[in-house]
Amino acid sequence: MVSFGGSGWDAIPDLNGNLEALPVWGGYIGYQHYWNVHLSSTFVYGYAEILNALDQPTNFLFTGSYASGNVYWHIVGPLNFALEVIYGNRTDEFGRFGQDIKAQFVFEYNF
Repeated sequence: MVSFGGSGWDAIPDLNGNLEALPVWGGYIGYQHYWNVHLSSTFVYGYAEILNALDQPTNFLFTGSYASGNVYWHIVGPLNFALEVIYGNRTDEFGRFGQDIKAQFVFEYNF
């Protein structure tokens, strides 16, 4: 897990101005299933938590989770269509919670 917060950070300054890597844990798990020769699905779940090392009032700096599922239609050879649904949520260092869900259509040609 690298670059938390979307800002390119891998460490932050401690109270003395020295860089300190924050304890981070998380991971992803996925499962792919072929329903038949023309249909397949992939399901993924991920979780991440960055622990608070700066004695701030909250007991963690950030948590987030991610889940997705799709159905791929393998039409012929390298041509594929898919429908995918993605859900994510996060809690920031101030305890604010946010979540979002989206659906997307995928057109894929592998050459």
